Amino acid sequence: MTRDIQVVQDLEAVARGALTQLRRLLDSSPAGPFRIALSGGSTPRHLYQLMAESTLPWERIHLFWGGERCVPPDHKDSNYRMTREAMLDRLQLPDSQVHRWQAELDPDEAARLYDKTLKSEFGADWPQFDLMWLGMGDDGHTASLFPGSPALERTDVAAVANYIEKFESHRLTLTFPAINASRHVTLLIAGAGKAGVLPEALHSDHYPVSRVHGTQSTLFLLDQAAAAQLG
Repeated sequence: MTRDIQVVQDLEAVARGALTQLRRLLDSSPAGPFRIALSGGSTPRHLYQLMAESTLPWERIHLFWGGERCVPPDHKDSNYRMTREAMLDRLQLPDSQVHRWQAELDPDEAARLYDKTLKSEFGADWPQFDLMWLGMGDDGHTASLFPGSPALERTDVAAVANYIEKFESHRLTLTFPAINASRHVTLLIAGAGKAGVLPEALHSDHYPVSRVHGTQSTLFLLDQAAAAQLG
């Protein structure tokens, strides 16, 4: 699968580039639900703020998350809370369009329920998101798929609780088969801390992020700081 690489000036340009892509895909997609898997972390916050200020066909948009911390939805580390504060509180979307992980539950139960939600919403064993936004950590992880973690090899379910040894705790994550069934996958990567990992991540399968692709497109949307070591 060919990867497209787009380098823009800064985090603001990454957010605006992602919003432009979203508009284009919405305009070109058939009528009906448009399902997006959201990224957590700090990089997409401004994108979500821009979305809240934009005129989009919100009645079509259904929101999911690629990964989540095992914390209640009002916890400061919750990806859902970050998204709610940046975007959802300003939109008041119906609950039927916002599909959060029930991360306040036992991790295995939260993963089982999310897998059940995905099967129900998509009517299939594997979700096929119209667009998935992912990030990348300094260690090459994406979603909550960390190097050396057990979920890297899971192919039987779409959602799992993944034990992360360096944190001595679980994270919730979609698995590679669920991620790679997405039509369009865009990696939103910003900051100098990502620069050392990116060259190998793009040209090998050494890192979890290296194994990500969409069925129709895979875009690495980078700011100049993250792309500094690319040839």
